[in-house]
Amino acid sequence: MATQDLASALKGLGIRTHWSLNLVVVQVLYTLQTPNAVFHGVVAENKERLLEDGPNVDLLWVCERDGSVAVWLEGQQRPAIREGQSDHNMDAVIGHYDTRSGVLYYSVKWIGYECPTWESEQDLDQYAAFLDQYWTTLQHQN
Repeated sequence: MATQDLASALKGLGIRTHWSLNLVVVQVLYTLQTPNAVFHGVVAENKERLLEDGPNVDLLWVCERDGSVAVWLEGQQRPAIREGQSDHNMDAVIGHYDTRSGVLYYSVKWIGYECPTWESEQDLDQYAAFLDQYWTTLQHQN
């Protein structure tokens, strides 16, 4: 399926999670094929938070499973970054997303983990070389 068709097919679909029954795909940002799964980096809207103050949008990595879209379970065991430090090795930066509030998030593929994660720019200080490489590659593609 072409990327545009895939984005259209996923938009508006509910996302299975253990914390909410009201998440839906708003936008597909990136797709990553691995040997075992196809992952989609998405902007998701939480319908439960529409009436609350504060953001109602989440960045998630989801996969197609059993005919629906679900949060990847490995996310519970994802690499932890605390105070800008991590013991995990980065494989690559595969994308980015700027929030409306001006926070820059990077899509990170970690060595030893199948599903990428979203990490804020401020948490990736120790990975500056990967960020530089990502932006250099992006400039050469345009």
